[in-house]
Amino acid sequence: MTGHTDTSTALDALVSGKRRVPRIVSRLPVRVKGVHGEFEGMVHDISVDGALVRIPVAEIDGAPSGPIGPAAQFELLERHFRDSFDLCFIPSDVIVEAQVVRLLVSSDEDEVSAPELALGCRFVSPLTPRQQSQLDVFGDCPGLEPWGQAATRHDLCRAANPSKPVTAFLQDGAEDLAGPRFVGRVRAIGRAALTVRLPGATRSRARTQLGDGPFSVRIMRGSRELLAVDAQLVTARYSDQPTPGCEVLLATGKPLPRAVRRLFRAV
Repeated sequence: MTGHTDTSTALDALVSGKRRVPRIVSRLPVRVKGVHGEFEGMVHDISVDGALVRIPVAEIDGAPSGPIGPAAQFELLERHFRDSFDLCFIPSDVIVEAQVVRLLVSSDEDEVSAPELALGCRFVSPLTPRQQSQLDVFGDCPGLEPWGQAATRHDLCRAANPSKPVTAFLQDGAEDLAGPRFVGRVRAIGRAALTVRLPGATRSRARTQLGDGPFSVRIMRGSRELLAVDAQLVTARYSDQPTPGCEVLLATGKPLPRAVRRLFRAV
């Protein structure tokens, strides 16, 4: 999955209003199946109800080679996206039916390398929890406890101390795997729980490979092992700070030792 970025062009401003659900800015490659053909495009933001899709004008059959005014835009809409179209997300294979609610063709002033058709789309049916999990761009992981609720329940009262970084190695015990499945920094701890930031990982990959546990966690500071404990996955969330990745909340089933707790600061 590609990382989240900011958008600020006129295209985004045009399709940013009157939304019932806030959009998440994300780059997701898609295949758009219109009435008379298929086009490669890119989702630039998404919610459970809709998305902003950009398609290079050169991809669209019948698009004029010169400037595309309002009349030509209407003709493109009627020819390819008259009623609804299928939006196929790559490589997750999620397919949703969508309808165009707003349309704009970019100009040279929009700082794009080639003219693009921007489609503000509304999904005919909202994304299901399974589809949200497959796309892996939404904050809470469908099928797991909401992050805020889980963090409160496990009393994550101590946060990482930047001067005392602690690393967690996560392993599910598979015999055919030489090393840990995931390695990340411990971000916060509670009495019998911890959160681990896994750079580059996705929530769906963490859920698939770690399952519900139990799996083994080794907590280390430098070369010193502080704790080896079994844990279970409570929940996970996507985060793009400081880099795109996944944060998991793990329950250890027994209190963390004082040697670990004193490395974290109370919050």
